[in-house]
Amino acid sequence: MNETQTPRREVIDDPDGTVTQYSDFEPTEAAMQRLADLLFKEHWGDITVGPCIQGAVFEIRFKDPPKVSLFDGYLTVDLGRWHFHLCIGTHQGTPRRSLPQNAGSRAPRSSRRGVRNAAGAGAGACASGTGSASR
Repeated sequence: MNETQTPRREVIDDPDGTVTQYSDFEPTEAAMQRLADLLFKEHWGDITVGPCIQGAVFEIRFKDPPKVSLFDGYLTVDLGRWHFHLCIGTHQGTPRRSLPQNAGSRAPRSSRRGVRNAAGAGAGACASGTGSASR
């Protein structure tokens, strides 16, 4: 997604009464950085984040704005006592430990890339897509 491109949007009425809006975009490092800045710098107090795997859901809310930084393809969201990393670009290695040529890892890609914004009764369930935000 470049600066002038509008992402394709799709609205789905879910069986549980929530409405989910998907905003599809190409997950380039620049687009993912803009999304992270929007979520973690501008709307940090409005979102719940965390992994959602079968049998375990972590719902993390922020008390204060997190510090956000990017190094070698990894976005770090730092809350002071703990932090998490999201791979949003190409990982080349560190100055002390570089990766072999052509071995750089890429952020995972999915068949559905978008932001999930759920609203209504039961909102906050696991989201599909590369990036997700639930309200």
